[in-house]
Amino acid sequence: MMLNKTLGRYVVPEELILISELDIEFSTLHKYDSLLGATIHFGDGRYFNTPLDVIPFGWTGGNGIHLGFLTDFSTCKTLDDAYVVCVSPMDFDKPVTILSRNIRELLGLWIATGDPSFMDYFKHCTSEEQFNHFLKKNERDLYERSKKLEPYFQIIQQHFDIEAIPDVYQYLLKLQQRRCEEVVLQTQDGLGVVSYTSGQSHHSSYKITKEARYDMDEISVFLSTSSIESKLALIRDLQLNYVLWDEYDLKEIIYHELMTDGFEEEATILKRDL
Repeated sequence: MMLNKTLGRYVVPEELILISELDIEFSTLHKYDSLLGATIHFGDGRYFNTPLDVIPFGWTGGNGIHLGFLTDFSTCKTLDDAYVVCVSPMDFDKPVTILSRNIRELLGLWIATGDPSFMDYFKHCTSEEQFNHFLKKNERDLYERSKKLEPYFQIIQQHFDIEAIPDVYQYLLKLQQRRCEEVVLQTQDGLGVVSYTSGQSHHSSYKITKEARYDMDEISVFLSTSSIESKLALIRDLQLNYVLWDEYDLKEIIYHELMTDGFEEEATILKRDL
């Protein structure tokens, strides 16, 4: 099945379109496998901890793990410029990893390693040595995979002038640092929230944990008096801690807040999928 070339307000990047077309041939030759190590499609399958502003596009077939575009609550102008993340739903405390700055750099990781979803392990590493040990342990599998992918690497490199990322660990480390510099508020999922309003410089946080009970009136006051960034940070933390899954009344409050602030797509996802 061919990939749709549009997704809501967004045009699907041409790199992903070509990968999906090449994947038809590859998956015929290599059953139960796919070029990116993830079957490309848009559709249902979002998990309770898939961030509201992530558009899933690739599924590994194991434990619900999927790749997606981070739109930063629809403020990203094109998917060509969107971060690519990996969501591991069963990794409850750290389900999201930023894999690349954009789809082109994801393909650079793919050419370098053979399977970019392996880079999800980076979030568990405290040192370059630990990360490289993980790659070494999987070296044979990644090498064998890269050998059969070589003709497709060449097609992508020639078509889009994409080169392999030379130092994967340093790339991921700098990527994480760059994201930290871009956000105005940190969130528990590691994504943070970027700036939306030029006039509002004060942001506040509302502490969320899995065990706590929440005062709806208190949260309503926070939402009505806080910056957009503060509200979005709260929503990220509520989703990570499964609160929106269990608290219907709070979910309704958040839905109406998103609609009021113009985040209609995210509000629709919240209503439909959580």
